[in-house]
Amino acid sequence: GRPSKMTRSAQTEKEFMRTVIGLARRCGWLVYHTHDSRRSESGFPDLVMVREHSVLFVELISEDGKVSIQQQCWLNALVGAGEDARTWRPSEWPEIEKTVSGYRQVRSPPRTLQNRSRLHRMANLER
Repeated sequence: GRPSKMTRSAQTEKEFMRTVIGLARRCGWLVYHTHDSRRSESGFPDLVMVREHSVLFVELISEDGKVSIQQQCWLNALVGAGEDARTWRPSEWPEIEKTVSGYRQVRSPPRTLQNRSRLHRMANLER
């Protein structure tokens, strides 16, 4: 369920992440998180969430945490490329719930989805 206000402010980033991921999955999002980022590009957002024609890149920050230069660089680059990239803190839980449960980003379906039936027909011809 929804964490209490006192619990939210005391949550570690790991607990906060588990809570956000749980909500997102219950709301039908596919969620990706790199569990061991030591060998990954520094600053890449914590979560990539995909549902229907929507993609969210989310950096989770503890209540008193700061966004690093590398994190801000990734967020700026993603926004500059037309993506929805944002930071979330535990105190923003009501807005997070609203966003995750009702998010609708208007985009046209990618070309690969528009051509899915043609691709299926081609795959069946190759068998």
